[in-house]
Amino acid sequence: MGEIQIVKGDKEMKKCGLLLTICLMFVCVTSTANGHMFWLNASNYSPKAGETVWLEIGFGHQFPRDELIKEGRVEQVYALGPSGKELNVQKIFPSFYQFTPPTEGAYQIIATMKPGFVSKTTDGRKLGSKKDHLNAVDCFAFRMTAKALISVGPSKGGPSKESKKPLEILALKNPVNLKVGQTLPLKVMFNGRPLAGAEVKAAHTGHTTHKKDQHAHTGHGKGMHQHWAQEAESNSEGIVQIILTFKGPWMFTTSHKTPYPDKNECDDYSYRTSLTLSFE
Repeated sequence: MGEIQIVKGDKEMKKCGLLLTICLMFVCVTSTANGHMFWLNASNYSPKAGETVWLEIGFGHQFPRDELIKEGRVEQVYALGPSGKELNVQKIFPSFYQFTPPTEGAYQIIATMKPGFVSKTTDGRKLGSKKDHLNAVDCFAFRMTAKALISVGPSKGGPSKESKKPLEILALKNPVNLKVGQTLPLKVMFNGRPLAGAEVKAAHTGHTTHKKDQHAHTGHGKGMHQHWAQEAESNSEGIVQIILTFKGPWMFTTSHKTPYPDKNECDDYSYRTSLTLSFE
């Protein structure tokens, strides 16, 4: 896609042009999911060193774009370099960031949402714990993270590394070295250990709820609608195998629950994470 020229010397024109450029970079297609998701989109998953990458916070039910996340909901966005060093990611708007990788290698952009509580009450779901709502029926404490894998330079880097988040998905192969029809192994980790039995769900920008991917599992999508391009359960080593059926951006997500220690305040911790990447 060609770049949009921005008039120099006019700050307002620059902001408008920048926002329009970023919005055009992300094609809006539908891939419905159950429950809110939190993910990262990148304008370029294989940039050159020194080339700026535009990042967009994804939130809602439809990948790659749905709701604009509200100011103050994102806790942190940063990058992990090839050596594991944390690097700054610049905030442009509440939903938009930019990052310029300084050298070749594999980079991970990581975002975390501010933690909180959601309670199911007799009046519907509301933010807050049981202590905030006397009519709460049940409650979960949400912890949401998102990761995007960026590969820079001819070496394209290697597989993704652990980021020390409670729940995360690791790509065991760099996707830029794969082709359509090949398999991408992913590993689900919880508190630094492989998580068996985790349901990993995959969406890509070429998938909609009106089509079924020929390799999709149909256990949760019998009939006319297939919400996910693929679904798989992690084995005893936390590994799932995803057949890459489409060129371009993919988003993988999984969730995990553990008991909350104080049942008077809440019932469970609810962890959800995502990984976005792309291959050509």
